[in-house]
Amino acid sequence: MQQFTQKYAIIQLFENMPEGTEFHWKNWPLHTTIADVFAIDWSVPIMKEKLTELLSTHAQATSVAEEGRAFGDDGQVQVVLLKKLTLL
Repeated sequence: MQQFTQKYAIIQLFENMPEGTEFHWKNWPLHTTIADVFAIDWSVPIMKEKLTELLSTHAQATSVAEEGRAFGDDGQVQVVLLKKLTLL
């Protein structure tokens, strides 16, 4: 079995960032997770090509961040609620 060292997640950012922006895993910008962490053995260009092809037939969706809330037993999990949007 091949070992993967590069892992990916697909997220939607709530602010524009230049392509290639990097940040530490502990300091993610405000985002929503579309696909949680996964590993593949494709190169980045092949992954981008396959995702572009796959997503080309799907409607674009947008999200709007609303108020923040704290969840968990001690309120230690900070989240931002999303406004529910209807796609046409």
